[in-house]
Amino acid sequence: MHGTCLNPDRSTAYHDQHNEAARSFSRLLSEPLATYFIPIGGGSFYFFPFVHVAPTGGFSEIDDLLRVAKPRTHMNTANRLTVIAETQAYWRVIFNNPPLALFDPTTFAELNVLMDNIEKDEHLKVVVFESADPDFFMNHHDVENRLTVPDQPGAMPFFGNWPKWVTRLAQSSVISIAKVRGRARAQGFEFALACDMRFASKERAKFALIEVGGSSIPGGGGVEWLCPLVGRSRALEIVCSADDFDADIGERYGFVNRALPDAELDAFVDALAHRMGRFEKRALETGKKMVNARAGVPSEGDLWMSNHILQGVDLWPEAQNAFTKMLDAGLGKVGEFELHFAERLGDLPAA
Repeated sequence: MHGTCLNPDRSTAYHDQHNEAARSFSRLLSEPLATYFIPIGGGSFYFFPFVHVAPTGGFSEIDDLLRVAKPRTHMNTANRLTVIAETQAYWRVIFNNPPLALFDPTTFAELNVLMDNIEKDEHLKVVVFESADPDFFMNHHDVENRLTVPDQPGAMPFFGNWPKWVTRLAQSSVISIAKVRGRARAQGFEFALACDMRFASKERAKFALIEVGGSSIPGGGGVEWLCPLVGRSRALEIVCSADDFDADIGERYGFVNRALPDAELDAFVDALAHRMGRFEKRALETGKKMVNARAGVPSEGDLWMSNHILQGVDLWPEAQNAFTKMLDAGLGKVGEFELHFAERLGDLPAA
């Protein structure tokens, strides 16, 4: 059974059998934060954008219940994440920030709230991160707004706090999976690397740490994760070439678990998540802890160091100059530069 997303702005236009659910959702917007169990007919199971799904058992009745918590203030108009509970043990988190899927301060705020909810849920075992945009899994930072701290739950400065989030994910009791379709560049690639596993579309996935090509450095954990995964020489190639790497090369190098035909990607990841979701949580958690202890998981201190170095590098004259050139070439704008970022970096005037 798959969850379905319903746009709350259009909910009252649905069939009469869903009117009670629509009215109940409207009521949530003005009531205190709470967990709601709303019956709907027709065997449907709807989730609204960025609501916390709060199952408390009884998922044998999943087709008859809508489990919703009130959306957080400010997330009604600028939500980036949609959470779909496929089962009590398995969530899909869909990232959507059109038109370029930039990682912005709102995204980080929602990820912080999401992590709070993940850590509180005693039944959750597997979380799959994916994108609503087939061209982008997750793009680079919204650089012009990176220092902004929005007025919403979970908001905090990126610098100094991103390492904490990554460490929480790596040490959490859940298994995290990045299902990569489209471009995962810079922060987007580092986000995927922070997940426990990565499965990627042969036809559509592209990975790149483009920072050095812009006179900067990866500061979100890319270096720390890649070195144990691919080794020193390949890590140097990925970091210093600032080029795109497809899913096949990623699998060959070791930072992609499996490269799969695009038509098979969803079914494979879904089957794997359901399979692990049927296992005992304590066994999954202990297995992850044992692997973490032996696999060279970066410490929060190591991640903080790169994050701190990036903050200083951004002030370099060379970085400022490169940023201006990239803006002129189309950074942050819909067009060829963003679609072919790594290739276009090689076309920029020499530093």
